[in-house]
Parts: sequence; C-alpha cells; structure tokens
Amino acid sequence: MDSTKADKQPHPSGEKERLRRARVHRSIYLEPTVYDRLGEAYKTTSHELFPLEVRKSAFVEACIAYALEHLPDIKAVLRKDR
Repeated sequence: MDSTKADKQPHPSGEKERLRRARVHRSIYLEPTVYDRLGEAYKTTSHELFPLEVRKSAFVEACIAYALEHLPDIKAVLRKDR
C-alpha cells in the first residue's frame, strides 16, 4: 500500500503550521559507511548554511536530485566498482 502523507511542521519562528509537500515513506538499505558519510555531510552543510535551517530530508532529496542530473558520472563510478 502506498503511504502518502502531507507533512505538517511548525515554522521555527513560531508561525502557524504550514502544509508541506506530500512525501512517501520508503525504506532503503545503505552501507553503514555511506550512511555515516551522508550524516556528516549533512551536519557540515547545515553548519555552513546557518542561519538557514535545512532539514535532513531536504538535504538528502537535494543529493538525490543532483545525482539524477549527473547520471553519466554515476554510471562511470558504478562501472569502476565492478
């Protein structure tokens, strides 16, 4: 079953809740080192962009979107790993 929901989050400045875009919940399995690198990259990026608040989900979506725009590079990396 497709679990689609709208995510409501209060704005950090105390404004009323705002409706965010619909999201889907899916599980993926990652190597622990890759997951740790992603977490560290998020923390570093979040600190560098302060005072802008970046949610981890938005960071991961931006990484995935960037990767999808650079598929030839991704394919080259995958070919090297074989």
